[in-house]
Amino acid sequence: MTAVASTPQSIASQHPAFVKFTAMEKELNQQFFERRDAIRGIILALLCKEHAFLLGTPGTGKTYLIREIMRRINNAQYFEAILSKTRPTEAVLGPYDIPKLRDHGNLVRKTQDYLPTSDLAMLDEVGKMPPTLGHDLLSIVLDRIIHQVDGSGTSHQPVPLHTFVGGSNELPTDESPDAAALWDRILVRWPVDEIAERSNFAALLQGGAKPPANPTTLDLVDLKDAAENVVPATVMPAQVLDVVLTLRDQLSEIGISPSSRRWTQAMKLPRASAFMEGRDEVEVSDLGSLAFALWDKPEDLKGVRKLTLSLSDPLAEEALQFQELVEEIRAAITDAKGMSVDNRGREVMKLNRNVGDLRNKVDKARQAAISNNHSTTRLDGVLTELQGVQKSILHDLLGMSADS
Repeated sequence: MTAVASTPQSIASQHPAFVKFTAMEKELNQQFFERRDAIRGIILALLCKEHAFLLGTPGTGKTYLIREIMRRINNAQYFEAILSKTRPTEAVLGPYDIPKLRDHGNLVRKTQDYLPTSDLAMLDEVGKMPPTLGHDLLSIVLDRIIHQVDGSGTSHQPVPLHTFVGGSNELPTDESPDAAALWDRILVRWPVDEIAERSNFAALLQGGAKPPANPTTLDLVDLKDAAENVVPATVMPAQVLDVVLTLRDQLSEIGISPSSRRWTQAMKLPRASAFMEGRDEVEVSDLGSLAFALWDKPEDLKGVRKLTLSLSDPLAEEALQFQELVEEIRAAITDAKGMSVDNRGREVMKLNRNVGDLRNKVDKARQAAISNNHSTTRLDGVLTELQGVQKSILHDLLGMSADS
């Protein structure tokens, strides 16, 4: 009897970071409503050993989300601060060591438990950094060094910072040159909007989804191994690079021209995306992750996202079109609330048919994705949104409990 050769498993699919991040992402998506992209973006930033920024109005849960992800990395020193123009630099970098200055002339800081000795950090309102913090923060975040002055002059000391995540309700670019320079070097950027789905908002008002009793965690040493050894070794085939060149040309045509440095930095993301799919080689579908990195102004994001999806994964672009149809149904629900009882009943029947038809289309697209070994993450998100829309029809137009 001839033995059948087994297909060798990829390095990525056997790595602890893949196993733990996969489970972690699923838990976080259940815990946080409408935050799939933000969650995936922060995970990719961690796997790239890069930084991330969430842009959104106050009260959208940015801080809570960031904390929840960071606390799931074991054995990592974590630092958190809200920056302002008047916040002392010492509150971030640590106070100066007065005895060493007095006795030895060394102008050094006591950095233990502050940013310079932290593995992970959250810096809220990074655009409002005090002027005295700017250069030091740039050195720590971008070059991962801190400037200290000992008896022989200025010296550079390495810092262990792996990833910091910033958050703000405004872009840092207009605050100061240092803030603008920091924004330019943050790889993952993503807007966080208010909860759109009414049923999700209703659930939020009732306390929201609770975190799991035993959340999945990942050891820092495994994260570092994945980010420093496995992800960078992910193969980037020539045919994928050809698509990247096409994307660059198409972005230029709509007036978006990221710098060569940013393109180089951004190419870490498809490798991290492949890792999160358990692969050791980048596929064209992974290029959708470039949407996190190739925009500067919020008004550019829609064009960047549409082009990256259309080139990287027609199914993902289709998912985006499905989401637009979901938004149309949401708008129709709002309009129907002002109708008479009879007209509202007819509208409910029509909306339910629309939801059912759209669900069938999404299911077919999902089966096609599975058949072609493509990710179904975005399509799964659309199905989740459709469930919420159907609850809204019951609750808002028929007065029924959303749990019915």
